[in-house]
Order: sequence, then C-alpha cells, then structure tokens
Amino acid sequence: MKWGERRLEDNWRRKNKQTITDRNDGGGMEGDTLNGGASTPVFDNKSREFYLINIPLTDSAMAQSHLRLEEALYNMGVIYKEDLLDYQESIRSFEELIRRYPETRFGAHVYYLLYELNNNIQEPQRARYYSDRLSARYPESHYALLLNNPNYLQELEEEEMKVVRDYEGIYLRYQLEDYAEVIGRADQAILEYPEDPLLPKFKYIRALATGSLLGKEEMKVALDSLIAQHPGTEESEQAQEIVDYMYVEFPEIKEAAQAAEAEAVYVAVDSTQEHYFLLALRSDENENQVSFNLLNYNLDHFNQYNLEVDELGLTDSYNLIYVSLFNNAEGAGRYQQVIEENLQEIMGGISPTKFRMMIISTENFGILSEEKEFNPYYLFYLKHYLGQE
Repeated sequence: MKWGERRLEDNWRRKNKQTITDRNDGGGMEGDTLNGGASTPVFDNKSREFYLINIPLTDSAMAQSHLRLEEALYNMGVIYKEDLLDYQESIRSFEELIRRYPETRFGAHVYYLLYELNNNIQEPQRARYYSDRLSARYPESHYALLLNNPNYLQELEEEEMKVVRDYEGIYLRYQLEDYAEVIGRADQAILEYPEDPLLPKFKYIRALATGSLLGKEEMKVALDSLIAQHPGTEESEQAQEIVDYMYVEFPEIKEAAQAAEAEAVYVAVDSTQEHYFLLALRSDENENQVSFNLLNYNLDHFNQYNLEVDELGLTDSYNLIYVSLFNNAEGAGRYQQVIEENLQEIMGGISPTKFRMMIISTENFGILSEEKEFNPYYLFYLKHYLGQE
C-alpha cells in the first residue's frame, strides 16, 4: 500500500528535516536559527569540524580553558579526599595541579591538603616537605599559621572575641548617650578592624551617634556612606530604612540630596543649545487632556514653528509633557512665558501645586530621559536658569 509521496527519512515530522538530512549526507552544515539570522554552525559528529569547533584558538579562549582545567583539578582532588576517601588519587590530582599551575590561586590550601593527605597515608617525610613548601610560599596564610603556631586557633578566637567585646562596649556607651565617646571608639575600631564582618555594625552605630550629636544632616551623610560601602548587609538595609523615613519626615533633606545629585548628573547650561519646554504634571491628573490643550494652543498661536508635543513617563509620581524644539534657551523661555500667561486655557482647573514648568537643553534632556526623575532636574533648573539656590 502506498501512502503518498513522502520520502523515507528519519525525523520526518520535524519542520527542519531538510537540515537533518543535509547533516546525515556528510560534512558540516550551516546552523539555522528561529529568526533566520547567523548562528554557530552545527556539524555532524562524524565530521572533523565537529571535534575542532570548541578548541580554544585565541589567547582569551586559552586563558579561560586553563582556568577551567585548574579548577577541575582542584575539585577532583577535593572529591577524591572528602567524598571517595581515595587519598592516593587525591594526592595525584593536587600534585598535577601544582605541576601544571605552580602559581595556582588554590596554592595555600592545596599544600595544606597535601600535608594532611600524606600524614593520612603514613608518609611523614612527604608531609613535612609540603609543610615546608606551604610555610615558604604562603607564610601569612591561615594554613601556614595553623601549622606553625599550636595556639593559632585559640589566638584567632580571642581576636574575634576582642572585636565583639569592643562593639559591646561601644553599644553600652551609646545606651548611656555618651555619643562623643561612641564616635571616637567607633572610629578607632573601624581603623583597627577594616576587614572584620562587624565593620558595618561599627559604622551603623557611629552614624546613629552622629545624628544624636551633630544632627540629622550629618547622620544622613554617614548612613549614605554605609549604604554605598556595604550593600546587602543588615546594617545597610536598616540605614536605607532610616534614610527613607527622613525623606518623608524631613523633605528638605531629600531636596538637598536631589540637588546634589543633579549637580553631579546634569551638564553645565549652554543657552545656545536647542531647548525643550517641559511641563511636569502629577500622575493623578489627566495628561492627555493637557497635551491636547497644548497641541491646540500651538496650532492656534505657533503653527508656523512646527512645534511637537510628546509625553514621557517618569518614576517619581510625575508625567512629563514636552514641546520641541526651540533654537536656544531664550526661545524656549519666551514660549514658557506665553504659556504661563495663558494657564487657564492650557491647564483648566488643575491646581498650580500639581504641575511645574521649565526648559531644558537637548543634552540634559537626554540625561533626564534616562534618569526619569523630575525633581532633581527641577532643582537644577531653579538654580541655573532662575538663580534660585
């Protein structure tokens, strides 16, 4: 019985069966993609190219290959030692690692493991050899100190407890409201324990003491520093909560922070650049209606200038309506003055507290489009266009 003209072949249900057929016909083939673009070629596993495609041929590819091999040898030695308890194979893996990569990043640990492994198989001379190599090559490593100082673990524990006791003492002074003493002792601890896990705690309690002694502005500076230097820590998260609370309770602090941010982000005003007119409108107001009003007003009064009205979503409870494009700051400023004189026609009954108007250069408009926060730029505008500090 004949079932049509379908050709006998493997994978006949597959849409790209022609690709499979070509592959089976021998040699390599060009890989297809869903979008029809270029991709990495796919080769038949019987072809020479199949086995050559992943061979590293550039310096960067060779470097990555060596990193993977170095880590594989290290992991293999650890698995033989810890999981399989095959100490001889573990020793062979670690010795091969050192032979191939004398400057391996696992060096101190590998020498220590080789010392342990040779002791385990009753090879004291080899164990002493690796102990000496460890001390010679990595004298300040924890592994060398552990071998050479019988009291190292006890001293390490005492050092850790000293940090804890210092923090507890500072915390007690904070509870007694001795804020100057807290700041002084915290500064000393920060210098003495720069790598200790308790470092964020010292900085956090110092920031709180700073706020109590010098005021909320100084505390915010200290909290910002903590947040930037120790992201992801519990103290950083607590610091951010305090800053967020301060922004709500003390708007002037947020405004000062935004003004400083704007000075760092926006470029100096160039009044000869082309400019936009901006109208920032609270997001709970009808921006489509205001845009429509502006468009009609421009058609009636500025039709010869071919002005365009567009919108830009922001992230700080405002939407931005912008009019483009004016030859310079003076032209944009004149347009703004006309709009201000005809607010009722444009804004209808929207309260003046619900919108702000300003102008912006094309360069700074590009920055604003990325930043998507209206208020920092508005503070920049007040300072650099209107001379208001």
